[in-house]
Amino acid sequence: LARVFKDKIDEFRKAVMSLTGFRVDLPETHHYHLYPLYAPRNAVLLFRCNAQGEMEMLESPFTAQLAPQIETYLENHNSIPSFLSAVTLRLFHE
Repeated sequence: LARVFKDKIDEFRKAVMSLTGFRVDLPETHHYHLYPLYAPRNAVLLFRCNAQGEMEMLESPFTAQLAPQIETYLENHNSIPSFLSAVTLRLFHE
């Protein structure tokens, strides 16, 4: 049973990576690390789910390079999906 569960988790993680362009790790409860497919190996976006159940992005060295996308999609429109899409497109075209 444990093997079947692990295989399904691996299948799901590969599907998420293929569909979104991000490898998603859960290093601890309510914390998520997103590794962009088209970015250098050490690039990571850090998120956490707050007490109200809302997702928040945390600072990382990689986020310092994303000021325009953060302002447009997170600060002005409060849209994490749009932000992640913009990051993916920017990295794809670099």
